[in-house]
Formats: sequence, structure tokens, C-alpha cells
Amino acid sequence: MLEFGLLREQDRDRMQSMVEEVGHKVSFSFVDADLQVRKQRVLQRNMEKGDTYSFNVTPAMFDAMERYFERPSQSELGRSLVIAEAPHCG
Repeated sequence: MLEFGLLREQDRDRMQSMVEEVGHKVSFSFVDADLQVRKQRVLQRNMEKGDTYSFNVTPAMFDAMERYFERPSQSELGRSLVIAEAPHCG
């Protein structure tokens, strides 16, 4: 499994084409969580520096990438595993 932050649809399409051209199957997952949850997770990851940590994502970097991100289209979501944040109870 490879994990890439494919932020734009054209990047995701290009990656899918390259992988399929060499005879492999592509499976995309989309984690759907609101802005504050995503930002908190990144800040927590920065503090914990776990096994998959490779660099610090500053709040400015997060904000810049958030503006660059293209939410998957309905077509993309139809061929992806969508992991949605559970609604808060209370």
C-alpha cells in the first residue's frame, strides 16, 4: 500500500493511469472529516511523532494545502472507499 496526498483530481487521475498502465489495480480511500478535526489531527501528529511521522506540518502549511485541495468528485467517490467522521452525539 502506498499513501500519497493526491490533492487534486488531475493528480489522482494521473496516478491511477500510471498504476493501471503497468497492470496493477488502484484503490483510493477518502477520509471525510471537517476542517477542525483534520487540523487537530495534524497538530497531534506533529506532537506525537509516531512511526509514520516524517516532517512537521505547520499551521501555515496546513492552510496552504487546504486551499489547494480538490474534494473528490461524485465519480471519484463512487470508486473510492469513503471513511466518514462519525457524527458527534450529545
